[in-house]
Amino acid sequence: MKKDYNRDVMSDMPVDSSFTSPIKTTKTTSKTTKPKINAIGTQKRTTKTGAKTTSIKPKTQSKNSGSTKNLRTKLTKTTTELTDLEKLNEENIKTYRFKSKRNKVFIALLSVLLVISIASIITYVLITKLKTNCNMHIHGDVNAVFIVNDMQLDEFRSPANLQGNRIFEFKTEIKIKNDDYYQIKFTPKTYQKGVLMSNTLIYELNTDLFYEGGDGFYYSIDKIRGNQTILLCHGVILDYDYEHSLNVDNFKLDFHVYFEKV
Repeated sequence: MKKDYNRDVMSDMPVDSSFTSPIKTTKTTSKTTKPKINAIGTQKRTTKTGAKTTSIKPKTQSKNSGSTKNLRTKLTKTTTELTDLEKLNEENIKTYRFKSKRNKVFIALLSVLLVISIASIITYVLITKLKTNCNMHIHGDVNAVFIVNDMQLDEFRSPANLQGNRIFEFKTEIKIKNDDYYQIKFTPKTYQKGVLMSNTLIYELNTDLFYEGGDGFYYSIDKIRGNQTILLCHGVILDYDYEHSLNVDNFKLDFHVYFEKV
């Protein structure tokens, strides 16, 4: 049994090949056009797909690459500056050490010179102030020298505590160098402020060879041969009258020995 169709409803109509209208299918091929250069460093590609046109912008360079280059440049510059600072620091250290050594040597030399100068000044002051006040004199045709306290001296300084009414002790000898015979006499002359002192006596006279003449001189008992050292005395006795007025600064001694060849 055939089904009835409603003619007014188009949707219920069966589809028959005789009523089918052929549909033309149009194929469109995509044509790629060459990119146009819009600006320096940029390009634009355009493709047509159907009815649509798509614009493709070129990729831009990454900002990170520029930043990396700048960072590397800064690091290189910083490293160079640090190296220069290190070199400068080393040079400064070397210069400081050299100057330090030079200053130490200079200070040492100045110290030595200062010590020498002070020593020279002290020596000069001592020599100037501590003048000798005892002088030994030999008279006559003889080659002889004085031996005072076992030292060859012809001048010396009396002790600082020198006073009157005291014994001024000094061992006095004569060394005769030539081979002759002599009569010998000697006398001590003492002075206070240039004035001859009275009653000055010989202390511990060598009585084996000499005697007191009573006139202030001491004479040899017999002739004495040369080429020997003979003892005269062990000092002088200062009179008590000068006990409170005599001192090392106003005292003077001249010891005279006379040789007469026989």
